[in-house]
Amino acid sequence: MEREFESDLKPRLALTAKHPFAPRVAEIIEKRANGQYCKEIALDLGISEQTVKNQLTDGLNKLEDSTGRRANHGNYIGLLVEHEMMVIKMEGGV
Repeated sequence: MEREFESDLKPRLALTAKHPFAPRVAEIIEKRANGQYCKEIALDLGISEQTVKNQLTDGLNKLEDSTGRRANHGNYIGLLVEHEMMVIKMEGGV
């Protein structure tokens, strides 16, 4: 049995059940939070890059409503974690 080393683990952000997002918006937020670019997300989901950006904006607006704090593309992951809407899981790497 191969031993898993801590350096082989990658953090992965995942939304918890307590979030205010529609399923597709939640999926897009998770993918973006895990480092995928909007263009990559669009290709994965078979939608336009603009639709991805619109969905992210919709998610940010809902996040602002639920937290009372201004959300933007730079701080939304921190707000999600701070408000326990997102957890960090460890996945095997490489």
